[in-house]
Amino acid sequence: MKTLRLPFFAFLLSALYSCSSDPGETKVSEDQPKDKDLLEFTVEAGTTYLQGAYVTSMATPFSDNAIANMFDNDSATAWTTMKGSGPDEGCMLYFDEETFVKEIQIAQPTGSQFASIKTVTVYGNGKNLGDFDASKPIAVGKEISSLFIKVKETDAEKTERYSPEEEVDEEITSFSADKSVGIARLTIIGENGELKLQPPVSVIAGVSASTTLEPEAAYNVGNLFDSRREMGWAEGNTETSGENETITLKFNKKVNLTGIEIWNGFQRSEKHFSANARVKSLTVEAIGGEGKASTLELPDSATPILLKLTESLLAKEFRITVKEVYPGEKYKDLVISEIRLYSGDVPFVVTLSDEEKRIAATKTAVNGTVMEDFLDRKISYSVSYGFNSYYSASRSVSFRSNNTFVMYTQTYNDDQSVKDTLEIVADGNWELIQANATTAKVKVFGKYQNLTDDYGFYKGRGEAAYEKIFSDIVTINNTSIQGEKFIEKIFLKAGKNEYPY
Repeated sequence: MKTLRLPFFAFLLSALYSCSSDPGETKVSEDQPKDKDLLEFTVEAGTTYLQGAYVTSMATPFSDNAIANMFDNDSATAWTTMKGSGPDEGCMLYFDEETFVKEIQIAQPTGSQFASIKTVTVYGNGKNLGDFDASKPIAVGKEISSLFIKVKETDAEKTERYSPEEEVDEEITSFSADKSVGIARLTIIGENGELKLQPPVSVIAGVSASTTLEPEAAYNVGNLFDSRREMGWAEGNTETSGENETITLKFNKKVNLTGIEIWNGFQRSEKHFSANARVKSLTVEAIGGEGKASTLELPDSATPILLKLTESLLAKEFRITVKEVYPGEKYKDLVISEIRLYSGDVPFVVTLSDEEKRIAATKTAVNGTVMEDFLDRKISYSVSYGFNSYYSASRSVSFRSNNTFVMYTQTYNDDQSVKDTLEIVADGNWELIQANATTAKVKVFGKYQNLTDDYGFYKGRGEAAYEKIFSDIVTINNTSIQGEKFIEKIFLKAGKNEYPY
């Protein structure tokens, strides 16, 4: 495992990168004055260089609430969710190789704005490892490459209960709209003691693509830097398969660019990879800067490929142009799942400069509508019943202001003492169709997957046999949330409900 150290000179946010090899070195001669307009990257030994990390919800401003706050040894800073977001939110860590994790320790921030996390659910390589008391060391004892920690229960949840009959019990649970949850320090204990972890570096930049497949919320260019390999940018040109499509990056300072790493194609599954077009060759060039453009060839492989530029580029603006593609077996659209950039031996990613404005616009769009009460809040409905046999089920949904959503469905059946447990997650994006004071309609799209199968959702890439790609129209009112096809009914008031499980 590589051990490097990165300074907190830039916004450290949810993103993913890899440091599998060295694309070149960036050196500044000691007898030359430093360029104040140059974004400099430095590295120190002694810290484990995480391959990637992201969080599902993050309060604004991002610079004060990022995932990096969990690793900065400052108890006054914390990863913090949006107000109203608590249960079902979490953080993902990717290691650059299988790493033995003995235990996890969670230190929470203090302050009236925070709810206390009581229990968390931990996923290792996508498998549910169980629910744990967040105030105590969490024993893992496994070799893992990905670790997802999900908030399960807090002390700021309100429950409405309805029990019309002795064998039936309904509950509606919601999290306080005025609270957040957070982690001030996340300690990972490995085989030889504490792992000193460094999350990814993210630099704010403007990013645009020549075209984007509709709906843009599902395939936008920001997906290239979001750490989620199952999400990606898809070009939207109906006349071609991606040839001559461009991605443009604009930084506030000059960047010495020496390499680029690409997760080619649609990495959601092997079937998605072959079904869609992939990049065969591309060029990387500086706009208004120094250095000659590089033309780079890519193998037709789902494995991430790190490419060294033939000549380093120094500029504030860069353009990536697709030259040739490998055709998809089913779809014409070109997809790229992730991109990492390199300055010397330091990989970095991009945070879109307009991301916070987009979140603010989403909040403004739902103000005064029924949707306002559900934005950035988990709503959960559960029912249990039975005498000789015991059956329970719960369903929850969260629509986040960053236009992502998640729905969990869990069922438990103890018929004749034979336990049967099922956990389903639907995760993806949403966009507002229309909303007023009584009703809202939103379009959702993403991945629908069984977490109890061998290929878990929280490992970065699943198998098509264990998942469905879906889109749905969801209607929200004061009594329920329900989709037309995939998103099953969630009651918002207990009592006199037809049991939907």
